[in-house]
Amino acid sequence: MVGMRAFRVLSALTALCACATPLNAPKSASEGEIIRATGKAEIDVRAPESAKRRALEDAERRAIEETLSLHMPHDLLVRNADALQSHFLDHPKIFIRRRKVIKTWKEPAYVKTEIEARVDFAAIEHQLLKMGLAKSIEAGPHARIVLSGLDACADLEGFEKILEAAPGVGDYFVERCGGGRALLWAVVNEGLSSRQLAADLSQQAGLAARVGPEEDTLSVDLKAPAAEPAP
Repeated sequence: MVGMRAFRVLSALTALCACATPLNAPKSASEGEIIRATGKAEIDVRAPESAKRRALEDAERRAIEETLSLHMPHDLLVRNADALQSHFLDHPKIFIRRRKVIKTWKEPAYVKTEIEARVDFAAIEHQLLKMGLAKSIEAGPHARIVLSGLDACADLEGFEKILEAAPGVGDYFVERCGGGRALLWAVVNEGLSSRQLAADLSQQAGLAARVGPEEDTLSVDLKAPAAEPAP
């Protein structure tokens, strides 16, 4: 377990390859995330036209790689490379809702294609959860907190202080933030239910916190008033 009260996951793939760039984080699960990515393919003199198709396919894979890097730290990406390849990178079109080719050009021996792809962020997250790869804190029971109503990621600081003061909450980390939303994971004490944590955040901090749709998921809206306690 990391000794710090909080830590943030860095996008390892982005650091290693600047071929894919998130233009903005998703504003809603249905909207997806727009990723700009550049793919390349070596020109085969026997079938030169195939390079355009292969460069496009490579760009689609790079868009999915970037999205995966937003969900997972580098060590998990490396340890699960084969599984990620077979579930995601071998079938990128499954997770791309639509895409637009920005430009295609030739370089010595290569064709390159730049695209904007709207990636189905929620579908990727759902598959990672099924594979047990979306949670990066490995010890103890967890609470998944979906935070909305952020004007900027800097606003997270105030919520982090509230979370640190909440009874029964241990270490936590911010998996991603952007587009007015954030996803956090928190280690909670054995016996502390998500419903109790939601009630604590509502009553002690005046936050609009509720459980659902999954039992271990809390939804917290920073701009909504807290619900009145039941009589």
